[in-house]
Amino acid sequence: MKWIGENIHDYVSRFRSHVYFEDSITLSTGKSITLDEYTSGTISITKIQDSGTTFNDNDTSLMTAAAIADKIEAYGYSTTAGDITGVTAGVGLSGGGASGAVTLTLDLSELSDVTPVNGDKLATLDSDGSTEQLTAVADLATLFAGAGLTQEDGTLNVNGNLTNLTTIGSAGATTDIAAGDLTMYNPVNNGNPTISIGSSATNRFEIKTAYNSGAQTIDEVYFSTYTTSSTANDGRYIWEVDEVELARMIDNGLVVKGNVLANDANAYLQAWDTTASSATQGGGLRLISDDGAAMADDHRLGVIEFKGAEDGSGTLSTGARIQAICRDAWDGSNNDADLEFYTTDGTTESKVLTLDADKLATFTGAVTVTGALTCTTDLATDQQKHLAWFEIAGFATGDGTNYEISVNLDNDTAPFSHNVSTGSAGTTAITVQNIMRSGGTVMPRAGTVKRWTGWATTAGSSTANVALFKITPTRNNNSNVAPVLIDNVAYTALGNAKMEDFDETSFTDADLAAGDIVVTGIKCENNKTTYFTSTLEIEWD
Repeated sequence: MKWIGENIHDYVSRFRSHVYFEDSITLSTGKSITLDEYTSGTISITKIQDSGTTFNDNDTSLMTAAAIADKIEAYGYSTTAGDITGVTAGVGLSGGGASGAVTLTLDLSELSDVTPVNGDKLATLDSDGSTEQLTAVADLATLFAGAGLTQEDGTLNVNGNLTNLTTIGSAGATTDIAAGDLTMYNPVNNGNPTISIGSSATNRFEIKTAYNSGAQTIDEVYFSTYTTSSTANDGRYIWEVDEVELARMIDNGLVVKGNVLANDANAYLQAWDTTASSATQGGGLRLISDDGAAMADDHRLGVIEFKGAEDGSGTLSTGARIQAICRDAWDGSNNDADLEFYTTDGTTESKVLTLDADKLATFTGAVTVTGALTCTTDLATDQQKHLAWFEIAGFATGDGTNYEISVNLDNDTAPFSHNVSTGSAGTTAITVQNIMRSGGTVMPRAGTVKRWTGWATTAGSSTANVALFKITPTRNNNSNVAPVLIDNVAYTALGNAKMEDFDETSFTDADLAAGDIVVTGIKCENNKTTYFTSTLEIEWD
């Protein structure tokens, strides 16, 4: 600025050294002092902010000391000098320090283990993650109390009904149920509750309580196994006691590895065969000895013992036994065995009877017979059974229809030739002359036909019949008499003189009276010839 005369001219002044103002400097509104910025550029200072001025966050104003103090105190800081010399991490925290940037970290491992009780609170984070909060234990229990659960005094309790419970535990896991009793009732008609253990409906063990139809009363209880395995005996039951197997139930029955005891009043074992009775059916008791090797001579196949108590302390003694003993070593062609019977006299056990493989009964003592003694073979003593044997033979050329008995005795082929007809059934009445002249066998006493054994041969290939009849004549009577069939042997002719055997022990009418005449009859194809020879066994009354 330069003043010349009456005019003032604007100039830009540059001072090379310090400038001192002896009075205040006033800047007009809108004017500024421009200073060099610290790093680059310039800054224009346009205002001074005092304590009474609203704080403006800019780079064109300067603050007075009072204004700065006001701003610091507005942030909550005291003007009082502090004494913090360090930050120490307390319980539940880690980190801290005495200088520099200090960090505190949450460390829950330092907290003590406690059991929460009703009234306690837990620190939780709001669901949006923005707000920390305290949650009461009772409120937490209420949150978790869903189907089958109730909350009382901060405690979750299992609802006894569990009406919606369908699954417990998970596959491959172990679920422990700590209870004194486990009860499962289904009070519904035909409810039939079941318990299943396994991997699926087709591979499981099932316990089923079956109700009576239309009711809730127990009818039966089923223990069932189901398996898709095709391996024999899979799905078996195995019973172990003290980790030792004692029995198993397999496809074909129960296998017991220990003793079977029926211990009760009137105890007994039953083998009850409910199959239609026949020559091969009936309850059975089978004693087996099998160690994987063939039976040897004198080895025992099995034994039945009869024991009883000899004192009040449960000491058992054998009173009798029956056992089967091998005769010689066994193989595919020899399974001989003897059946031995033992009894006890005092304390001495003795063999009293042996039924051996040769069909011989051997008694070690005397034999006393209090009733009749019946034998099917000869006895070497005077107790021989009263048996008689008669040879009967004959031949005939058939007419294809009728039985024919022996010709009259005046024929040189009598009594073997059979050509006197007695009808298609053999029971047509014939004259006493034919009866008398037939050469039949007269029974000297009453008896029973026991056996008829013989051989026959017939030409051709049709059915041939050899029959046995009895005729009962009446003294001083010439009326015709009808033969009574005792037995008929029917067979298909083998032809070419081939022999056919027969051995009859069952008869249509086996009873014979004293004086009965036994005759034979032959019926075969027309113009075919039948020959037979036989022995008839009679047991006298």
